[in-house]
Amino acid sequence: MKNYLVIVEKAPNNFGAFSPDVLGCVSSGVSVEETLAEFREALRAHFEMMIESGEDIPEARAAEYHVATYRNEGIELYNPEFIWAFIPAEDVMPEFHLA
Repeated sequence: MKNYLVIVEKAPNNFGAFSPDVLGCVSSGVSVEETLAEFREALRAHFEMMIESGEDIPEARAAEYHVATYRNEGIELYNPEFIWAFIPAEDVMPEFHLA
């Protein structure tokens, strides 16, 4: 399986995380570790709701795809303010959806 790219960025009082593959799924925390743990749980819940609603789970795309896409929009993901992490799809996919 593939990995979901997660971008963590520092905010004034905490950290925030999002995945360019899964629009609308975000998390925050007081540390990078907490933010990633919260994002992992948010991603799992997000996928469960998508499946219950009959929506398709977004594909996990390669990091290079996102770098090129964001660069075309004038956003540089190779930015020292961003921390990259990867979450294996199998770690957040609801059990009943794994095949």
